[in-house]
Amino acid sequence: MSQGGYVPYMVLADETIVTHTCHENENEIKVYFEQPDDEFFFKYLEIKLLSLENLRSYGFEPYEVERLMCFTMKNREQIIKYAKVGGIEIHKN
Repeated sequence: MSQGGYVPYMVLADETIVTHTCHENENEIKVYFEQPDDEFFFKYLEIKLLSLENLRSYGFEPYEVERLMCFTMKNREQIIKYAKVGGIEIHKN
């Protein structure tokens, strides 16, 4: 199981790529969002899953960050589930 790298979770309708780290300890799981952008090339946001602490961000407007935080809260249990088994692709097998 990867401890430091990010594994795919899903791609949102607006082309935002959602990935997360894999870890047994739920407090260590991070979620990373990346979205293609004409101005910034790519916008990104990295947060801690449980605390929703913003670790780093570039290009996203505050309302976009809020939307992604809400997405994270709604998907928290699924992300934890997949993070503990090595990601969604490993869970399928």
